[in-house]
Amino acid sequence: MVTGAGSFIGGHLIRRLAAGGHEVIALCRSAPPPSGVSAVRADLAEGVPAAVPSCDTVIHVAAVSQAPGRTLDEFIRDNYVATRNLAAWAASGGARRVIYLSAMSVYGRVIDPVVGSDTPIRDPDAYGISKHLGELTLRERAETVPALALRIPGVVGPGAHRNWLARTKAALLAGEPVSIFNPDAPFNNAVHVADLCDFLVGLSGRDWRGFDVVPLGAADTLTIEEVVRLLAERTGSASSLCRQASAATSFIIDNGPAMERHGYRPAPLPDILRRFADDGPRVETRPGSGAAGRLDR
Repeated sequence: MVTGAGSFIGGHLIRRLAAGGHEVIALCRSAPPPSGVSAVRADLAEGVPAAVPSCDTVIHVAAVSQAPGRTLDEFIRDNYVATRNLAAWAASGGARRVIYLSAMSVYGRVIDPVVGSDTPIRDPDAYGISKHLGELTLRERAETVPALALRIPGVVGPGAHRNWLARTKAALLAGEPVSIFNPDAPFNNAVHVADLCDFLVGLSGRDWRGFDVVPLGAADTLTIEEVVRLLAERTGSASSLCRQASAATSFIIDNGPAMERHGYRPAPLPDILRRFADDGPRVETRPGSGAAGRLDR
């Protein structure tokens, strides 16, 4: 069963599962899932519908994400209460395992240069709080139904639109100036949706005990400036690029726990970025224009 079947990740995941011959139950609240799967309309904050059959694996994608005007009450209802209801349903015999797509926002204010499973949580925002509460409610049920929470970074691929990489690509394609904050900071906070779906499909056939939580990232690092320049070159953009100092701290993600305990195989960051740049339209570069634009110091 995949919740949030009409979402960016949910849609890609359902197509991947169906192509692999899996029987898929798609839960969606509003946006319809891809065709060819068994779909159930459900608002999980009100409970799991009686029409939903039991299953081997629940992959819980559904959530409301950060957006202007959203309140703590909305995050608690749609992220925590919905997850609590799903966990209770799974524990009553609805599923054998739950995989929960959590978020790096759980960590809140990060001051550590490397973020792993045991990195302390400091002052998360309302969205991060709601996702952490979802993790905790799954932990409470984990002796009955094993659960794994994946703290995912920016997920890119066809249809990505909310994270920093997606916004940067959109600006590059539009020819808008792009500011590069913390240009020399290392970065691996990205996963391509195709790789994430492959990992999730693999997890659906694995067993573990109790509850675990791991962050996911790319296999290696580039600097922030290298990331933007690679996207600019690959898309053929002539946007001007401007280096900007920033007081914000930066960090990279430790993939070790996910690799050692759950078989995660992160993709190299340049490969992720090239595939993301190639996912959509490119800018036709004029001869002599300089595809990556200029650098303002």
